[in-house]
Amino acid sequence: MPPAVQTNPSAEAQRWSLDDKYLREEGTVYLSGIQALVRVTLDQHRLDRRRGLRTATLVSGYRGSPLGGLDVAFERAAAIARGHEVRFVNGVNEELAATAVFGSQLASILPAAKYDGVLGMWYGKGPGVDRTGDIFKHANFAGVGRHGGVLALGGDDPLSKSSTIPSHSEVAFYDALFPVLFPGSAQEILDLGRLGFELSRYSGLWVGVKIVTNVADEIATAEVGPDRIVVADPGFVYEGRPWQARQNPLLMPPWGLETEREIHYGRLEAAKAFAAANRLNRVTLPTPNAWLGIAAPGKTYYDLREALAELGLDNAALRQYGIRLLKIEMLFPMEPGTIREFSRGLEELLVVEEKRAFCELFIRDILYNQAERPLVIGKSDEHGRPLVPADGELDADRIAQIVAARVERRIHLESITAGLEGRGLSPLMLHGQMGKRARASVMARLERTDGTTGLVLAATASLLGEGFDCPPLDTLFLAFPIKFKGSVIQCVGRVLRPTATKTRVEVHDYVDVLTPVLARMYSERRTAYGALGFTMPKQPYRKRPPGISTGRLDMAEHMF
Repeated sequence: MPPAVQTNPSAEAQRWSLDDKYLREEGTVYLSGIQALVRVTLDQHRLDRRRGLRTATLVSGYRGSPLGGLDVAFERAAAIARGHEVRFVNGVNEELAATAVFGSQLASILPAAKYDGVLGMWYGKGPGVDRTGDIFKHANFAGVGRHGGVLALGGDDPLSKSSTIPSHSEVAFYDALFPVLFPGSAQEILDLGRLGFELSRYSGLWVGVKIVTNVADEIATAEVGPDRIVVADPGFVYEGRPWQARQNPLLMPPWGLETEREIHYGRLEAAKAFAAANRLNRVTLPTPNAWLGIAAPGKTYYDLREALAELGLDNAALRQYGIRLLKIEMLFPMEPGTIREFSRGLEELLVVEEKRAFCELFIRDILYNQAERPLVIGKSDEHGRPLVPADGELDADRIAQIVAARVERRIHLESITAGLEGRGLSPLMLHGQMGKRARASVMARLERTDGTTGLVLAATASLLGEGFDCPPLDTLFLAFPIKFKGSVIQCVGRVLRPTATKTRVEVHDYVDVLTPVLARMYSERRTAYGALGFTMPKQPYRKRPPGISTGRLDMAEHMF
């Protein structure tokens, strides 16, 4: 006889509901990035209610990927939204939706106002952000209500999956003088959404929020609670008085000129003070005596951490090798104190961000007049050559190649040289950090080499390109992963120079096949080796490092 069907669920099962993602006020919830945006409006209402404020929220925008499902999410949660005084209105287009949200900030100054304040949330994909610029600028000049505040959500599609062209909305938000936040996960949508409304109220500015496809589509658990976000008072002083944002809807001279001054020297400075007090940008790995700092915003920061993990660089390894990390959550205005703290003592500061340079420009501007400042690189290196791509999506694989290319100049080269010296050899070392005199000395030594005596040269790949020539070299140990065919050909070409006595050339390629990104790069190199006429074994030669019984294998491939 089959077991009876249980019709009365247990008390434990009754504790859970699909509405928990919106209604559970403390604990863990399971939701998507889009649903997190809905919850931000509910959390803000609950917080205001605890403060004794009666507030409402107007949400309006125009659908478009990656925010194409936001309207559906609000409509499905309509009953919950009404219970939290949240009203959703589908916009006819982006400009009219922004105009409606602009109007919501005037509600509290009208006679017989129903609410203490009205918050606003506008949304639109990248092209919609661009076409709404005029409304944005006027609304931002007018300011927000004392107990209001506005978040403008810009949906960015960096790979142009559902757009005619790729987009990155932070530039348009910057043009409208919006502070710009960039959450990198569903959890950060909740946290930065709350902080964004508080930032808007404090500064008197609309706040732009950059939402990329992977974050909007993400489904994850998130921690919620009334005390999860504790907002610190920045204590900003403007013209000798404690800062208080003022709303000025008179958008005509001379009031507009007065507002312009207040925006630049009051509101934006208040936003910087808010960012400093609430640690919107923070040093996540404060390595003492670091030589390299890597800064990344929003989602790109998590791609950076994934790239570092693929390279075997956890926090302990990063500290060992002298690398410091900075996470940027407010892209503009860039808070200078954190940047100066992060850069102190560094030799290089690498900014990793998608599309055109943005954070990099502000960081360089902050540090330019410092007596001691690091080399700031990002879209191009110190020689003006492309470094961090400005096209497509910046994923972990691309970042791993960039980071590896920078750290090898110090970490890998010095450790290899020390190992060779420990075995009784006296290698020459050539790298980009050497002074002109030291480099000239090494080059003079190489020019005197006739091939009859042993010579060992440890050099970075960037210095073995065109212009380097030492024909007696006949063996290359490629101890650093490179991918691009042109770079492989340049490096191997150094040992292919003919001489009267050279009869044999060897290239030794060391591969970590257990690290996926390194294995893929090796596959690309094999193509280049074949094009150069090398004979390659079908399988790499495998040898377990001495003293290691389990774990990773060093892979060496010998080509003759």
